[in-house]
Amino acid sequence: SITSIDAARTEQIRALLRTNFDWEYLIQTAGRHGVTPLLSRSLHTIASDNVPQAILGQLRHQFQTNAARNLFLTDELLKLLQLLEACAIPALPYKGPVLAASLYGNVALREFSDLDILVRERDHPGAQHLLSANAYRLMKTFEYESTYVDSSGRVAVDLHKRMTSRDFSCPLQFEHVWERRQHTVLLGTQVPTLSPEDTLLMLAIQ
Repeated sequence: SITSIDAARTEQIRALLRTNFDWEYLIQTAGRHGVTPLLSRSLHTIASDNVPQAILGQLRHQFQTNAARNLFLTDELLKLLQLLEACAIPALPYKGPVLAASLYGNVALREFSDLDILVRERDHPGAQHLLSANAYRLMKTFEYESTYVDSSGRVAVDLHKRMTSRDFSCPLQFEHVWERRQHTVLLGTQVPTLSPEDTLLMLAIQ
């Protein structure tokens, strides 16, 4: 597992936590890097006896808040993918919940705030119409994507027809990544997403 910690590293962490440790700095740094859920899970799993109860409680609260939001966004993504499929629009979600599920096997272990969906350029107008017809409001339009927000203001969707502007040389064209697509499971539902190789390129580019 990508989140597993071996015995030697576990002992190093426990020894470090027994020193005069700056918990505020650790939590702030984890927050800046977007890895607070991983920090919380790891500390609860391997070193809870070495962590002050107040810190454990703070991390638990942050983990649960993030998990609840991630589950809500994941459910919304599945609904959007069903709508797109019903209209015969092939769609590839990436980043967000599919990246969390692919890397960690758990959508709660990654922080994300919006949903990214890639469609064919010729399908982009149809997908835009579909979002508008389902109470999503267009907020911003770029040369390669459009940003929508649902009526509650809780769900933001970046609907991509490309991953970058035309000025940026990008090898990740829809037809190619669709041919190489793999699948991951979100809340018991199998969904397509980028292959590991394309995911690595996408992350490097973005």
